[in-house]
Amino acid sequence: MKTDLKNWLVVIPARLESTRLPNKPLAMVASKPLIYWVHSQVAKLESYGADVVVAIDDLKTEEACKQFKIPFVQTSKKHKSGTDRVAEVAKDHGKDFILNVQGDEPHISVGDLAALMQRMEADSGKMGTLVFKTNDPKVLENPNRVKAIVEGSMAIDFCRSYSYCEDSAAGVSSVFLHVGVYAFQKEYLLTFCQLPQSEREKSLRLEQMRALDNGGEILTVEAEKFTTGIDTPEDLEAFRRGLNS
Repeated sequence: MKTDLKNWLVVIPARLESTRLPNKPLAMVASKPLIYWVHSQVAKLESYGADVVVAIDDLKTEEACKQFKIPFVQTSKKHKSGTDRVAEVAKDHGKDFILNVQGDEPHISVGDLAALMQRMEADSGKMGTLVFKTNDPKVLENPNRVKAIVEGSMAIDFCRSYSYCEDSAAGVSSVFLHVGVYAFQKEYLLTFCQLPQSEREKSLRLEQMRALDNGGEILTVEAEKFTTGIDTPEDLEAFRRGLNS
């Protein structure tokens, strides 16, 4: 069956102010900025009918987007999260569904993204994300790798501590790694961004907790490939080596 994603707007939020890797979107890799590589990967969804755009908040990234012919929208500098930035772009766009892909994910699987998008439409999901099954203890026990507790096809909790995840999931659900991609029905996205931050969102630094703490549901789709963003100089060097190998 041919993939049809004409109801989708895909937004890649990109901001310069990163604590661990300043000016991340403009970090050069093989003579091109990182945001070029992320957009090039995600833009493969355009062949299925989706619109893909980068959401930015500064003139330097705007110059880079113009130079490399990357479609962009200039957004407010006041946003507290990438999701807020995505919502600003989405509110004036005619698509019914919105996909938020972080601006540091050049390895993200287009097939996994398309599977999530199709499942969201089929199930009329308001919010959805990707998860990945692994039994690697080193990965699961890393607090920087967020875990999702899944029951059926719904995420019922997220955590950083694997021991907490195991205790919470015992007998009723499974623990997966969380792939930080979010899909929304447009109207729910706009509602979500008006909700106040929940206490668990603040303490865990996990934005998705706001949905769960306000009675929302998060549909999950199991990814075939686990990818992580480029968060550190070491990650960036690894990506450079990968392109040169």
